[in-house]
Amino acid sequence: MPFYVNDWLSSGRVLCMTLEQQGAYVRLLCHCWASQDASIPDDDQALAVLSGMGEGWLKNGCPLVRRCFTPHPQLKGCLTNERIYALWEERQIWREKSRKGGQKSAANRRRNKGLSTSKGGSKGGPATVKPVVGNYLQPNGNTPSSSSSSFNTPTPTLGAPSKNDSTPQWGEEEEDLISRKVARAPDAIKAAISNGCQPVQVHDLIAHYDAHQPAWSAGALYSRLLALRPGQDVATLWPEPAKEARDQQRREQRQADDAEYLRKREDQAKQVQADRQAADARVATLESRHGDVIDMLDRQGLIDLIRQAEPANPEFHLRRFGKTGLTQSLRVLLLEYLEVRSESIVKSQTQPHSP
Repeated sequence: MPFYVNDWLSSGRVLCMTLEQQGAYVRLLCHCWASQDASIPDDDQALAVLSGMGEGWLKNGCPLVRRCFTPHPQLKGCLTNERIYALWEERQIWREKSRKGGQKSAANRRRNKGLSTSKGGSKGGPATVKPVVGNYLQPNGNTPSSSSSSFNTPTPTLGAPSKNDSTPQWGEEEEDLISRKVARAPDAIKAAISNGCQPVQVHDLIAHYDAHQPAWSAGALYSRLLALRPGQDVATLWPEPAKEARDQQRREQRQADDAEYLRKREDQAKQVQADRQAADARVATLESRHGDVIDMLDRQGLIDLIRQAEPANPEFHLRRFGKTGLTQSLRVLLLEYLEVRSESIVKSQTQPHSP
């Protein structure tokens, strides 16, 4: 928010305020500027909180500071500051010009790109772009969990790993342990057999270990096999995951959070674009119906129409009209008034008259 120091120090209203009231005034100006439509609520309870004065707002701050704000020209139940509103309106005009300039620049770039393509493009023909795929899949095709900790999540039984789709055998499970660098694989198998476990249970335990790599070392797999019992959940009794695994999980969670944030931003941008298009379509419709009426009015006619459109607070709009002329927002206000007046006339003509 621009702050005009000389204007502030020379303002008669500011000179009449205490330091507490000046601070409240500045806070309300900041809230007005930070809003999306240069407004603050026309409610003393809300203003007491926003100003930071609390109960003091109602005791000694309300009337003097309130006089620095006027009813918002577009939003009922809201206040605005005339200078803040004028600056906000200039900012909106600048944004609209920048948007149109960006669209024009993008159209020129597309046209120039089309011309260069039609001339044969770059040497060597079109380049083949290889898709870049992040390593988002964990072993065995499991996607990373969105929860804070997925190391104790049960892993579905993968079924028999042996040839001919038969039931897992002890020899195969021992080979699987050796391939995972479990140095005492035979002892682990003997322990599982003596504890009454079946090969398929050991197979599921190894599958859970693979699905959460690099959470645990081969030694952790060996220790877990020694504690395995029939009917036991293979996702339990594991040690705390290694630091590398926790870091990997945090990275995956950040990637998921970033993707969700970008999706929400994209949805918001689409909604803003849709709202803008709807507003543009509305203005275009109003222009087609009543634009000629406004264009035919002279200065006095516009002043009279402004008074009709805003009978409760015409002076605010008349001051704006005197300083900046017929701005786009003021024109839309008059178009909306003419539309309401036209609908009222049509409605009165279509209603049956009593005899």
